Amino acid sequence: MGDDANAANCGFASATPYTGKYSSVGVANASGTCTVTATMNASASPLITAKTIIMKWDANNGFVTQQSSTGGTVLPKFLPNSWK
Repeated sequence: MGDDANAANCGFASATPYTGKYSSVGVANASGTCTVTATMNASASPLITAKTIIMKWDANNGFVTQQSSTGGTVLPKFLPNSWK
């Protein structure tokens, strides 16, 4: 993800979700805020399947990864301390 909220797809090559072994990652750009949402799929632990991790970027705050601020649904005990 780039640090230019005006860039198409926030610096990603495509707005189409990227699908990996453990998650599907989508990107959105709304009013200068880039949002990346990773949705855990069935290959991930059953404790986090279908849960989300959300990272946001805007010019005022930079990167925001604290899930209590971004609305991610993975339980805090499964996140790095700085993301809780």
